[in-house]
Amino acid sequence: GFLGVVQAIYPLLLLYAISFNAAPAWRNFRNQAENEKIAERNAARRQAAFALQAGLAGGIGSGEGNRKLKSKIRAARKLGSGEVKRIKSDDVAYSTSDEFAEKAAKAKQLSDIDDFDKRLQNRS
Repeated sequence: GFLGVVQAIYPLLLLYAISFNAAPAWRNFRNQAENEKIAERNAARRQAAFALQAGLAGGIGSGEGNRKLKSKIRAARKLGSGEVKRIKSDDVAYSTSDEFAEKAAKAKQLSDIDDFDKRLQNRS
């Protein structure tokens, strides 16, 4: 009866129960390892940012390397602080809008009509 069926599929039920608990555990261990890597990268970024700020303030090091760093940062700020160019509709060379497609189709139709008229005149 029922107990016979349960005993027959017991290995499958056991495998299901183990995997039901093992999958989240595996995911947890994998996420912890990934989070540790992310934390290390973030710490390195914080340390680099601190060193950069200290170097700009003149707190750490001096000399040619520090001057090069400062000039590079000034150049980057100059590039970064520039106003972003806004693209206007006059600047667009190609558009996939329906209006453009309609204009192109109309131009082709007019071209075809002109071509037909020229052929008609040549026959006469």
